[in-house]
Amino acid sequence: MTMNIAQFSNPINVLQRAEEHVEVGQKQIALLLLYDTLNFMNNKRTYSKDKEETMRLFHTWSQTHEQMARLFVRLCVDLRDSGMARDGLHAYRTISDKVPRSLESVIKYLFDLADERLNAVLATSRVNNVLDDLEEGSTPEALLLATMTSERERGRAEGANLVSAWLTFSWEVLRNVLDLLKVNPGLETAYHSTAHRALAFCKTHERKNEFKKLCANLKLHFQDMIKFSKEGKLTAESLELHLATRFEQLKAATALHQWTEGFATIGDIHKILDLTQKKPPAQLMATYYSKLTQLFLMSDNLLFHAYSSIAYYDLSREKNKSLKADDFKAMANQVVLAGLSIPLPASSASSAVSSQSLDKERDRRLSMLLGFDANPSRANVIATLAGSRALHECSPQVQELFAALEQATAFDPLGLVPAVASLIQWVRADDKLKCYAAHLDALVVVRLVSALSRVYSKMFLEQLHGLTRLLGLSAVDTERAVLRAVRARQLPLDVRFDHASRTLAFISRAQEDERAKTALASLAVKLAAVAALIAPPVAAATAVAPRPVASLAPVAAERKQLVARRRAQVDAVLQWQQRQRQEREEHARRVRADADAARQQKAHEEQQRREHEEKERVENEIRMKNRLAASGLELPSDMSLEDKERAVRELQEKRLAALREVEKKAAAKLRRLDVFVRACREAERPLLEAQRAAHTLEDRRSFDAHQASTLARAREEHERGLRRKGELAAVMASKAEFERLVMPAWLRSIEAQKQARADARAEMKRRDKLERARLRREEAIRKMKLDEEQQRRQEMEAARIREAEEEIRREELHREEQLRQQDRQHERQQDRQQDRQQDRQHERQQDRQQEQQQRQPPQHQHQQQPEQQQQAGGKYVPPSARGARGPPRVADTMRGGFDGPPRGRFDARPPATQQQQPPAQQQEGATAPWRRKGA
Repeated sequence: MTMNIAQFSNPINVLQRAEEHVEVGQKQIALLLLYDTLNFMNNKRTYSKDKEETMRLFHTWSQTHEQMARLFVRLCVDLRDSGMARDGLHAYRTISDKVPRSLESVIKYLFDLADERLNAVLATSRVNNVLDDLEEGSTPEALLLATMTSERERGRAEGANLVSAWLTFSWEVLRNVLDLLKVNPGLETAYHSTAHRALAFCKTHERKNEFKKLCANLKLHFQDMIKFSKEGKLTAESLELHLATRFEQLKAATALHQWTEGFATIGDIHKILDLTQKKPPAQLMATYYSKLTQLFLMSDNLLFHAYSSIAYYDLSREKNKSLKADDFKAMANQVVLAGLSIPLPASSASSAVSSQSLDKERDRRLSMLLGFDANPSRANVIATLAGSRALHECSPQVQELFAALEQATAFDPLGLVPAVASLIQWVRADDKLKCYAAHLDALVVVRLVSALSRVYSKMFLEQLHGLTRLLGLSAVDTERAVLRAVRARQLPLDVRFDHASRTLAFISRAQEDERAKTALASLAVKLAAVAALIAPPVAAATAVAPRPVASLAPVAAERKQLVARRRAQVDAVLQWQQRQRQEREEHARRVRADADAARQQKAHEEQQRREHEEKERVENEIRMKNRLAASGLELPSDMSLEDKERAVRELQEKRLAALREVEKKAAAKLRRLDVFVRACREAERPLLEAQRAAHTLEDRRSFDAHQASTLARAREEHERGLRRKGELAAVMASKAEFERLVMPAWLRSIEAQKQARADARAEMKRRDKLERARLRREEAIRKMKLDEEQQRRQEMEAARIREAEEEIRREELHREEQLRQQDRQHERQQDRQQDRQQDRQHERQQDRQQEQQQRQPPQHQHQQQPEQQQQAGGKYVPPSARGARGPPRVADTMRGGFDGPPRGRFDARPPATQQQQPPAQQQEGATAPWRRKGA
């Protein structure tokens, strides 16, 4: 169904008509209307002048277009039409070319709607992901089975189909948007945010197949971006965005256990790091090394797992200041155990040269790819750990395990397993470290067998199983570990299990080679001994009887020589261990020096590579110009750039046509040669068959003759053996007598030596136990002294703080007392000033009364005397004695005491204006209560 967009003169009308269709439930019609409108706006055509204004409204972006796009994607989500959403977004990208944020807003709105619908379906349905691949859909078997199920099962199937449908829609939307944004520099941020959302979708819903396809698409998109970028290079900001996306991809690969994609992502990250000139943030590099440790651990590449752990530990210690001491301790434990878990390398004398060189070359390339040592090996890792801070910061159990397995000075094969069994059990009990327990068990077994081979040439299997039983290994596990070590050439000898006699034989490869060289000589010696037994000389026959008694002295001398040789061998072993330890230390120093030199060499090579690339680019440009000149293609200087490109293109096409012609002729020659060779082979087939039949007949005759001669020799050998057995029967009595005389003493000496060695070991253990107890007691005393010193310091600090607080409180009280005294002095001064003012006013009133009495007749003055006496406090003072005017003297005012009580700091006294009495009250003879006596 197609809509006629020309009938609408404005996009607003289209939006209103679409909303009206949605309100009445015609969502499909509204979706088609908006789809045709977006495609119509995307179509760049010329129109007549009367329609130009209308077309301008459609083709020029406005906010109405964004509203139309939002309504369009909402309808696509409601109808679950991902193809229509893809086409509409492509059209809207062209419309909003100058406003990229509008397209980003519409895409984010589409993602939010799809996630909301998907989460709602998952919340109401009990069925999770049912399809392994969302793009393939349901299989024919599933569709046929759905028609034969019950109502309940059909309901569950419909729920599963609904979940699958929404998962498919969300995945297709994410994939289509990535294809839409992949090569647009202005929308690169939106592209990477979409990629992060797609990775989160795969990780949340555990979509492993979709994750593989997403990784492949991201890799292709990155290659396309490089191809279509300017000068084939991306900007620094673009590389940072790609690097962040690849780190998110690495996290998702680890969460989904997709180790193949994880390794491919590591290669992509290294390629991006080579392209960028800016060092990535420390947090991203920490995440990178953390995921590397998981990937290499799961792939059993313990060598690079140890290198990744060391790099992660060094980076965390240098950059992450928020980690605590316990975190560093746990990381140090993991680093040291990762180094110990690396399998021992194959013996150089026994390993094949070709396979060894191939493995070294592969490890070297992988090490250069990841930025580790140029020559990765277990010895380098152990040397690095021996001089690093991780060994000092790890747990004491890990330190003891490292010392027992890599830094042991005493040669004690039987004491190796008891020394490390409890430590490995501690590792197995830790949830974060138990992944290294199996590798440590294998290492201990290899060390044990290697040490036992230096002491024994053959031992009982029960003794070996008794030692490894302390590690929690069964007999089958022990033998499997030994055989795996022999197959990997980790032992410098061969091991042979004899279950019939329950023994284990250690066979040196050098001894086997020597035995093969001296086979004829040993055969001659044995034949001479047999000949002497068959026809013994007369002197030898007469000396048979006293031979056992006379041979005791040589046996004792031989025993002494064996003991002396054994002591010399022990001394030589100790000296060899001392030299080995010195060589390891020297090797560690050389490894560190080589690592520093390798880093400098790598930086120098990188600089040379860049200079060489720049030089090569300039030479290529010059060579291209020379090639054009040598090709005879003369281009005039006034020719335009398009014409020059066209001429160069035509020349290239001609050369390609000539090359195709040459290749066609070569192919024809190859076909003729193929026909000739086939004819030759068909002709020689009968001849080859006849030759093979003749060879078969000749081989059969040779085989029959050889078998007959072999049987004849065997019969003769059997008869010769029977005769020899009869001849040797006479010697059995002398053999029994010899054993009766010699064997008891020899066995007693052997038992005495065993008891002496057991006593020496018990004494050594007792001394070690006493030494450990002494060290623990000294450590406890030292800690007690430290605690007492710390407590004493805390008490002194508390006393000093209390004294300081008391001093501050005394100073505050002293300041308050000074302030109170100042307030009292100030109040006294104010009281004195007020008393003086009131005395002056009272004196002025009396002076005015005296003047009035002087103007009146004498009779009136005599009538006023009692009043004056009353006003004067009961004592008449004539005006001549007081004086006409003038204030009272200070001595008069200070004489006598106060009539009222004393006033303190908080006395409430009214202002001076309120303390003055009206004139009428003063005429009645009322005096102030604070008036001094005798004033």
